[in-house]
Amino acid sequence: FGCLRPASLGSWLRNIGTGADDSTAPEIFRDRYRRLPRDQRLPQVLVTALSRQFPGEEISRDCAFCRDYKRFPLHFLHGTLRGAPVGRATYYFVAGEDGVVRAAVTHWEVGAGAEGLLEGSCHGGLVAALLDDAFGGLANTHMRSVGRSGSIVTAYLAVDELALVLLPASLTCSACVGCQVGRKVVLSGQVFAGDALRLVGVGQALFVEPRDGG
Repeated sequence: FGCLRPASLGSWLRNIGTGADDSTAPEIFRDRYRRLPRDQRLPQVLVTALSRQFPGEEISRDCAFCRDYKRFPLHFLHGTLRGAPVGRATYYFVAGEDGVVRAAVTHWEVGAGAEGLLEGSCHGGLVAALLDDAFGGLANTHMRSVGRSGSIVTAYLAVDELALVLLPASLTCSACVGCQVGRKVVLSGQVFAGDALRLVGVGQALFVEPRDGG
């Protein structure tokens, strides 16, 4: 895990507050996400990833969210592919004591219908798309947490795939902010497969806020 460790999860929780209504989220997340439903547990592999990346920090479901599908019915991952072969995603966002969101860990279950050229293995483009989604979610919430619009798009994406992913698969993406200058955010991330969190991909991205969006 290559992300820098934020100063404190606890301080961030105090900044965003908690809520009893699972359907609502703090303002910086509300553009895209809902709170994780009470009857949905945090995936254990996501908890393991967070424990490795942020040792000693409290892991709280108040930092966990899911995508608001009703707002994005035609989204490639969250609409078109949702259900089969791509399951429901879980997002976990991390910030420092200043309340600025600096890292995200996401979890997906991918079924047999996501094959590439090699029978039984995941399409490489889908692996890249899942990491791009983690980058986009982090870039959006990071920009909103620093007072910008959060309307941001991929300008550059490079993903090196290090190993085949056999299906069905549990895929966990980790992303962190490298730097942000004005409308631009540079991010790096990794993709892990299975409960053992085997590294299967690494990537970098540049996201840019359109000039009329910030």
